[in-house]
This record gives sequence, C-alpha cells and structure tokens, in this order.
Amino acid sequence: GVWIGNFDGKGSPHLSGAEMAVPLLFELFNSIDYDSQQKWFDFPENLKVRKVCAETGLIPSKQCTNIIDDYFLENHSPQKQCDLNRELFVNEEETIEYCPECLPKEYKKAAYPFYEPELTLWQNRNNIKVKRPPKHNPECSARFTSEGPVIISPSSEFEYFVEKGNEEEILLQAASDPNVKTHYWFVNDKFFDKCLPSEKIFLKANDGNIKITCMDDRGRETTVVVKVRGY
Repeated sequence: GVWIGNFDGKGSPHLSGAEMAVPLLFELFNSIDYDSQQKWFDFPENLKVRKVCAETGLIPSKQCTNIIDDYFLENHSPQKQCDLNRELFVNEEETIEYCPECLPKEYKKAAYPFYEPELTLWQNRNNIKVKRPPKHNPECSARFTSEGPVIISPSSEFEYFVEKGNEEEILLQAASDPNVKTHYWFVNDKFFDKCLPSEKIFLKANDGNIKITCMDDRGRETTVVVKVRGY
C-alpha cells in the first residue's frame, strides 16, 4: 500500500489519498508489471471524484466539518447524505440543551455526533472521549430525566426464577424523556433489539447473571445486572 502524510501526524488538505496515494499506487503496479500489454486498473469512465464526510463516507451535510475527496461510481454509488451530526439548541457554554418546549430567549445551535448504538456502547466501555450532547434543561416541564433511560424491568433487586426447558421470558422495559425516540437494548454487551420507548420486548433468559443495558438515541445508557435461576 501507499501511505502519504506528515511524520509529525499533522493533517494537510493538500495530502489527499484519492488524489495522491491511489494514483501513485497504480503507477507502482504498472511499473512492477512492466511486460504487461495492458495497464492495471484503468479507470472506468463512470469513476468520478466527489466530496464526502471523512467519518461516514457519505455526501456531506452542512454540519460535516471533516470533508475529503473520494472516488464514486456515477449512477451506482449511494447518494445518501451524512446525518452523523445533528444540530441542537444549547446555551452559550454548551452545558445545557433545550427543546422547543423550554427554549429561552438566548440560545445557540451546535452540532453533535450521534453514532450508531453499538459504536457508542464500545466508546463508553473503552473510555473513548467523543463530543456528547449536554444534559437537557433541568427546568424543562416536558423533561422526564436527563440521566438516560430508567430501566423499569428487570430489576437488580430481585432474583428471577425460570422453569428449565420452558423458555420463559423476562420483560425489558424502560422510561425516557419525551424527546427520546428509540431504545437500544444490549445483553452482556451484545446488541439484542431496539424499540420505541413505549414498547415492551422480551428476553429468553438462561441461568446465571445477565448484564442488561438500555441506551437511548442520544447515547445515554443505564445498566442493571440481574440473577436468573432455573428450577
């Protein structure tokens, strides 16, 4: 492969992989295979270059700040626009978020990344520091909680007894503030299911301790560990 960059790790808009590294790689291939009558990897006519978000590879939105050049197949490559970053209403210090129900006279808009739930959980587990939305306005009348979902079921205060061979199920349910649209459930750090906050889902439980995590669509999470025993 071909790597192009500064040895001190500093980025440069003039060092583009699509414009410099890839053409150089093809030249190396053609030099190695010098007896060939046909050059390697001739560019097809519909192979073009466009601007994309460096984090998602999608067409950049106005919130994208890290934009690079990348190849795409005209009339074939996806045309989806990047939605990683979303604008929120926040105070000047970006320590409080507002919704339309509690928007004050003075506020500003700021963009925050909303990663896929599996990636967000991995970031949290590995102490990867990324920009997160601030807590919601504590004085908001529409607010339920800004600390993440409240797991209603199951509870770590109880033991759950299931009949062996009967595949009994345990209810998974959580409550969130009204601005949350989706709950993501993980069992022992593995993705299990997603649902609306008002929905109930069920887990077929086996003997042992089970770690259950509920994450909302803002990356806030709550975890309980429950003990399940068969009889």
